[in-house]
Amino acid sequence: MIIKEREYKVCPECGDKKLVKEEKYGCDNCEKPIDFDKQDEEREHLDITVFYKDESCEAKHLHFCSWRCVFEKLKTINTDSFISLPYLSFDMVNREMGAEGFREALRRQK
Repeated sequence: MIIKEREYKVCPECGDKKLVKEEKYGCDNCEKPIDFDKQDEEREHLDITVFYKDESCEAKHLHFCSWRCVFEKLKTINTDSFISLPYLSFDMVNREMGAEGFREALRRQK
C-alpha cells in the first residue's frame, strides 16, 4: 500500500518535473511504513497473495508489518479461491514477524 505519494518539484523556468522524494509503502492493514529494500534476514514485512478463480481478476499481493496485522486483514478478505500465507520463520529479527509474533497473534484469535 502506498502511504505517501512521490513528490516532484516543477522548474519555474521550463516547467519540467524533477522527482524529489520516492513514494513510501506501508502495511496493508495498519499503514506502518515498510522498507522493501532490506535483505531477507532484515526483512520488515510478511507477504500474502490472494488468488481468484476468475481469470480476469488479478491476484492481490499484500504486505504486513506483523502477524497481528495478517490475522486482522484475513478476516476481511473475500476470495473464491485461496490465499498463500507467509512462511513461519524462526530466524526473524523482528519478533512480531517471527514464530513468537505468530503464536501471540494466534492466541488473540480465540
